[in-house]
Amino acid sequence: MGRSHIQGLVSPGGPENPIWSLVKKYDVKNHFTNLSSLLTYDPHGPVDYLAKLDDFEEAYASVEYDAGVILSENLQDRSFRSGLNLAGWKPQGDPQAQAIEWYEMDYEYAQTPVSVFFSQELTSTTIPPTGLV
Repeated sequence: MGRSHIQGLVSPGGPENPIWSLVKKYDVKNHFTNLSSLLTYDPHGPVDYLAKLDDFEEAYASVEYDAGVILSENLQDRSFRSGLNLAGWKPQGDPQAQAIEWYEMDYEYAQTPVSVFFSQELTSTTIPPTGLV
């Protein structure tokens, strides 16, 4: 079932999501994903590089803030990749950082940072900074 959830199960007075109907029909099971209990590996086995996950999340927060400014001030749109680079996240040449970026971007957007633009993907989650409406 992908991300372990199905959006839009049923609308009041409307039809049931056909995917949800199939899940019930075939008794499909899923498992809770504990995002606070991650293990990281490299080609030689287990290696703890979760600090890079924290670094990515700091850059991500900066990108979201910048997206709010860009959208509220009607500035030139940019790719998530550009935003990450401006926030100091540059995973080129670092396989661990690239794995962290893939994990985060694929989970959240199912796209690469080059394919995600502020106006397309962040508008529903970005709150403009205070005073910029």
